[in-house]
Amino acid sequence: MEPLEEYKKPIESFLELDYLSPKKEIPFTKICCPSCDTHVHSDNLNINDKIAKCGTCHIVFPFQQDISSFTQVSQKIKQEILRPEGIELFYYKNELDISFDQPLVWFEWIIGSFFALIFFPVLAITIEEGFNIYAFLFFGIPMLLTALYFIWRSKHKIFLNIDRQHLNIQWRPNKLKKDKSYPIQDIHQLYVKKRKDVGYWDIKMIVDQGQGHKHIRLCSVNSVSKAKFLEQEIERHLGIQDIVVPEED
Repeated sequence: MEPLEEYKKPIESFLELDYLSPKKEIPFTKICCPSCDTHVHSDNLNINDKIAKCGTCHIVFPFQQDISSFTQVSQKIKQEILRPEGIELFYYKNELDISFDQPLVWFEWIIGSFFALIFFPVLAITIEEGFNIYAFLFFGIPMLLTALYFIWRSKHKIFLNIDRQHLNIQWRPNKLKKDKSYPIQDIHQLYVKKRKDVGYWDIKMIVDQGQGHKHIRLCSVNSVSKAKFLEQEIERHLGIQDIVVPEED
């Protein structure tokens, strides 16, 4: 049974979901005159130019520094990454399940490219000279089996589960890959690194297992938006503040 199918979300559990928590407090501030410390009325604030005029002592002063925190908040909102197509999320109480397609590996690309290149020449020869049983056995059956393989291959998934104590990753089917589990207390940071050799993006973790920090590849995806979204959601769920890592792209 696939991991996401092990949970049944009753209707009443919607009230218990973490993402339905009360709204966060909206930050605010009052602009005070640096000369007489009087609160400046909003009518005397030029929001566009960040210039204010005190109604008491009538001095003019900039207030860019007073609202710098608001600028940082707006930048974070602009950087929010929306969920790309192909990634499924499932929240249940304090757990997060994510599933997405397994990217093709290098030998699958080679096999697919080879049969794609010979398909049209074989088709043209068949149309011109008619059906040939030997050509069908030598080319037709392998191409048919390859097409069926890639149809089946499209169902391969990667499952990420984060519970109260561990981040678990599973490949289904596993294709000789072991399921892995990492204590969430050991995970310090996530970041994205492009693999230029195959054109994929790795989601990597900085993990402290008692012998110093280690960089571990969690999984790979075929687009930067998917990689950044997975990094964003996992860090958000684990309460990790995103920082710049020298190795990331």
